[in-house]
Amino acid sequence: MSDGVSIAIDVWLPADEVARPIGTVMRATRYWRAAVGSADDSLELAEAELFASRGVALVTVDVRGTGASFGTWDGPWSHREVDDLGEVVDWIVAQPWSNGRVGAHGVSYDGNTAELLAATGRGAVVAVAPRFADYDPWAHLSFPGGMMLEGFLAEWAAGNAALDHDDVSLIAGDAAEADALRRQYGHPRPVDDDRDHTLLARAVADHDRNVDVYSVGRTITSYDDDGSRALGYPDRAPFFRRDAADGAGTAMLGVASWFDAATALGALARFRSSAAPHQVVVGAWSHGGQFHAGPVRAGGDAVPSIDEQRGAMADWLAERLADDSVGTARCIRYYSVGDEQWLVTDCWPPTGVSPQHWFLTDDGRLDRAVPREGVRRYLCDPRAATGPTNRWLTQSGGGPVVYGDRRERDEWLVHWTSPALDDPLRIAGTPVVSLVVASDHADGALFVYLETVAADGTVDYLTEGVLRLLHRATADPPYTVDGPYHPCTADLASPLTPGRAVVVELALFPVAAVVPAGSAIRVAVAGHDAGTFSRVPDTGDPVLTFTTGGPTPARLELPVHDLPDDRR
Repeated sequence: MSDGVSIAIDVWLPADEVARPIGTVMRATRYWRAAVGSADDSLELAEAELFASRGVALVTVDVRGTGASFGTWDGPWSHREVDDLGEVVDWIVAQPWSNGRVGAHGVSYDGNTAELLAATGRGAVVAVAPRFADYDPWAHLSFPGGMMLEGFLAEWAAGNAALDHDDVSLIAGDAAEADALRRQYGHPRPVDDDRDHTLLARAVADHDRNVDVYSVGRTITSYDDDGSRALGYPDRAPFFRRDAADGAGTAMLGVASWFDAATALGALARFRSSAAPHQVVVGAWSHGGQFHAGPVRAGGDAVPSIDEQRGAMADWLAERLADDSVGTARCIRYYSVGDEQWLVTDCWPPTGVSPQHWFLTDDGRLDRAVPREGVRRYLCDPRAATGPTNRWLTQSGGGPVVYGDRRERDEWLVHWTSPALDDPLRIAGTPVVSLVVASDHADGALFVYLETVAADGTVDYLTEGVLRLLHRATADPPYTVDGPYHPCTADLASPLTPGRAVVVELALFPVAAVVPAGSAIRVAVAGHDAGTFSRVPDTGDPVLTFTTGGPTPARLELPVHDLPDDRR
């Protein structure tokens, strides 16, 4: 690189002699561009074949401070890291096999590097496909609603350290497990001229100063704390660099899921806030798209399959890398859970969506009419949890997202349930919950779940919202979203006065679903999600008092979609 740091890359070309210059796809990662001596070291070959079969070159990159690259990783997506990627583009364009057109793809961290490539100012970057990425890493992953995603950050930091130091014993319980992990993961691939791996050893030694995101995260209370700035919030976020990407005119294909952290929220916000040629696909998938995640077929094979998803992405990139006349019509293709069908719209929320209000009562019902004024008390149960296969913890590894029947877990929550529906209810957009709540503590958390209750009593998860009560203040968002936005900054932080009720508005994560006739809808509230989020407050079990009815009635606002007859 221009500052003298060496970055490791692999270059894959079609096996046949390149008769004419071809386009190139990049993937830049902090998880080793490739491994040697692993149980399956053919993954990068399969990726190369995916693009080579379409006449496209592949360049994979270990970002600075990771894998076989030298330097220090000072947190996610640093400006220096993105500058490096721009310099790799310059190198690609100068190669005799390059047609001067570059694209990028990636899942998760690699999805963000793909999107940020469009903000490097390189005109050669014509198309990027960020998949299951984090448009706003603070609000959509690490600290949604100001709550630290402790379970994920701890696991992510430990895994990063094991990779960066090429030492899987750091995440092993004993020597036997370390041996098994080494056979599974192998070692980062050295560059070609590093025959005795001395360069790799020196690069790994360079990683000693890499940032531990979990240690830093534990110091953070507000969005603008020193720790937050150390992790690059907000100036490293894709949304913050949106103008540079829009100015490049790079075509984007954003892929996300209703059940994968807040990737769907980010993909839709990017679409609505960006002027770039843009397509979005939102499915009902696990992180990375391997498994179906909706309640109907949770844990089963993805629809479409992962191979079909990758093939469609590769086709989309290859078309744009080969021909500058290929356009990108702005549209959103999304999966509707319950009726299990794909729908298409050119705007979000889709045309025909209108708010439907349900009011919370003091006896646990959801009612369409405003009820009498009353109160309902809830002792926050520390056992309340969504389990290890929820939308947050499966960000590590991309395993199946399975909530299962939640009727027993709901016994640890306070909830409100509607009567059985006379007709199917189609939801498409952002549900919003407004609560009037008091606590006997100065801080706390709200985990609000939207669920369905079948006639046989089965309770299925649809979506949720998360909020630290210290950060209940709202402000204008930095990108286009529906419902209230909580900036979580120190200047707006406001401790609760114990016993004094406050109005709290909370946007749940967007979802598209059909609730069948005969089922009911439910709002369930917890003060903790054990094993997933940090506990706030860290000691004690708050008593929350919810006021219903009155001049500011607690309510659920559902985005109900009246789908035209020809679209049903």
